Amino acid sequence: MDSTADQTDPDHGPGVDTRAADEPDALDTSLRRQWALVVFAFAALVGLLLQTRGALLPSFQTAFGATEAQLGLLAPLASAASFLTVLVVGLRAGDVYLERALTLGLAGVALALLAVWWVPTFALLVVAIVGATAAAGVVRALDRPVLSHLYPDARPRAFSRYEMSWAVGATTGPLLATAAITLGDWRFTYLVAAACFGVLAVAASRLDLPPSVDRERSFALSSLPDLLAHPTVRTMALALLCSVAVEAGVFTWLPFYATTFLPRATATLLLSVYLVAYVPGRFLAGRAVDHVGPERVVLAAAVGGGVALLTLLSVRTVLAAGAASFALGFFLSAVYPTVQAWATGDLPDVSGPINAVANAAATAGAVVSPALVGFAAEATDITRAVWLLPVFLSGLLLLAVVSVRNSAAGARP
Repeated sequence: MDSTADQTDPDHGPGVDTRAADEPDALDTSLRRQWALVVFAFAALVGLLLQTRGALLPSFQTAFGATEAQLGLLAPLASAASFLTVLVVGLRAGDVYLERALTLGLAGVALALLAVWWVPTFALLVVAIVGATAAAGVVRALDRPVLSHLYPDARPRAFSRYEMSWAVGATTGPLLATAAITLGDWRFTYLVAAACFGVLAVAASRLDLPPSVDRERSFALSSLPDLLAHPTVRTMALALLCSVAVEAGVFTWLPFYATTFLPRATATLLLSVYLVAYVPGRFLAGRAVDHVGPERVVLAAAVGGGVALLTLLSVRTVLAAGAASFALGFFLSAVYPTVQAWATGDLPDVSGPINAVANAAATAGAVVSPALVGFAAEATDITRAVWLLPVFLSGLLLLAVVSVRNSAAGARP
């Protein structure tokens, strides 16, 4: 990234000397580790918070008398709030005081979750959860830049540990929700989460970021439309729209749907089984890409995920549902990192805008799918409404088939 001639760097703009920013020896080892712990703990808590929401939908319905359509709007509203915050703050990262923004974001999440603990109506519950996800969006917009500068020579490893932290938290979320329900009050889930975010806010407020972390720049939103003209980026966006639509539908509705044929505690655990599969799924997908290419990995994920989803929606026993949930998580988990790395590899000089496009496409899928299933469930019932999810997976399969064919055609002499 360094240029000894003119000190120009694509992440910082011309005229900015980045050699100090990219020199790991200039950073205090203890300080780097402390900030890394804060960021990784935040990622785990975000995963936990996201996955408890789906597990607690039956509790929301019982406590507030909410309809399926109202429950279905909760995830899209929260996703939209998170996306807008990440987009606005991320684009202007060079203009904010990072330490203060990170601390305020963490504190905002803690306060919003405390509000969830006592809200008396569903409308206030929605406001509190949307507020929590918006505050978390401030931190999400800045945590990867912080990691990038704290570990300039080990960015891939740092980002990998970030994703692993999220997966651990996401797997723990339904278990925490189940424990809270067993203790007699689903609101304990948010009280525990609020306390954890509060601890992180205090920790962040007492840490100083190294000077190199301030070396961020803002970029214009106007550059994003042109990026979509690139075939790989366009394929990535459509693939994420379809795959995240299925993921968001599973996150939101799997425990609720499973209560139609399993005890509630067992139904909630299916989501944990699904999420556990993300760890081996992403690990093996990363290795498979080197041997067969991203197009075939996505095709395998679409085919395997389709079979697993159809099986999950057809069985009525705990063992079959558990196996299908694990298989679905295993295959779906491969799509997001594979297509994003694929697009970034084709255009490595514009990884920031590619991330913005990926976030926008993923958010669109997360907004549309749970709402559609919710409205369909109210019009019919949840056992019929969840059959909308294979429609999105069919779109992913079509994209994968076209990509493999185009790749094969391009490889011919």
